[in-house]
Amino acid sequence: MAHAPIILFGIGEIEEGAVKVTQYLLRDIAEELPALMLTREHFKKDSAVISYNGRCFDIPYLNNRLAYYGEREVRFSLHADLLHPTRKLFRDEFPDCRLETVEEYIPTFSRGADVPGYLVPVYYQRYLLRKDLEILRPVVEHNTLDVANLACLLNYETEMLYG
Repeated sequence: MAHAPIILFGIGEIEEGAVKVTQYLLRDIAEELPALMLTREHFKKDSAVISYNGRCFDIPYLNNRLAYYGEREVRFSLHADLLHPTRKLFRDEFPDCRLETVEEYIPTFSRGADVPGYLVPVYYQRYLLRKDLEILRPVVEHNTLDVANLACLLNYETEMLYG
């Protein structure tokens, strides 16, 4: 999987007190490099990045894909990976600290019927065969919730820690 293309990029930015989610979905694998370049533009040298396991997975994976194309890595000044404070706050309360589990236990999250992350490649393969973007709608919605829920989790944990 370390060399598999990234098929959907999701970036959340706070604008005027609201989370704005931008996504780049590959209609074809050949669109990965342009999507990588668009995604990299969201990372500024003086920006802060918030992720969930992004320090160990998302950012290295993104940089691996950029390196594959001979492009420079993403740069930012601060990275807050919410997995670590979540583990410290909830390790004794939750069975595990996977994002799906955390979302079940924290009342600010609402997902409803959702595509499990492990099925995303199956949906994408189905899309590649049929070229019907509707097949990917649940995947895009799942990713939107992943990104937006990071802001909710950050707010929730900040309230717990600082009132």
